[in-house]
Amino acid sequence: PLVAFLFLLSTVLRRCINIDSSSAALHGTLLLQRYFRIFQGDIRVTSEKDLWVLSSLDLLEYISKSVRMSLRLHNEQMSEDLDDCDLVFEVLTEFNEKEQVLAESDPKWREAIVNNTPCLFSLRKNEDGFTLLNLKLKTLEFRCIKLNPEAIRGMWAGQQHELLFLGNQNSERGSIQNMSAVLRNLVMQSCDMPVGYPIFISPVVSVCW
Repeated sequence: PLVAFLFLLSTVLRRCINIDSSSAALHGTLLLQRYFRIFQGDIRVTSEKDLWVLSSLDLLEYISKSVRMSLRLHNEQMSEDLDDCDLVFEVLTEFNEKEQVLAESDPKWREAIVNNTPCLFSLRKNEDGFTLLNLKLKTLEFRCIKLNPEAIRGMWAGQQHELLFLGNQNSERGSIQNMSAVLRNLVMQSCDMPVGYPIFISPVVSVCW
């Protein structure tokens, strides 16, 4: 019964993706668009034979999840040979337990990021086509440096003197030349505008890319 049920779901999915087109290029484009739509969870039944799946939201979720897992498995197979059925089952189990394979529009995607999920996988549509996102949670090391406050005020004062009193507008003026020992470029940028030219100012934030 379980095998027959899964076969019926796969048949529904095939009919949802099926494209009637004589053009190979158009066929490929429409196929990807429909696949992406189902990946997003938007399943549109095209045959009266498949109306039974609309009786339960769980069935629709099973179809979407099977599409997502199949794409994740295909991506994994590019770097690892998965010919053994036991190995495939083991890999799928690991995906289900340790990873989140979701659409970016799914609220669970943001929740997974906030909860520091080790691995996130999704399919993104952009101007050039479609992109696979495979995000891994990693620890990055940063070097923290403390500068003497008076040294910073001194550099700021020198830049103010050169700009406001001497009127030097040269983009290569001496006060902003690189001096790695005191991080002069960064210090000069962080001065208040219009003397400084900070690129971005914010509190400490968490970033995911």
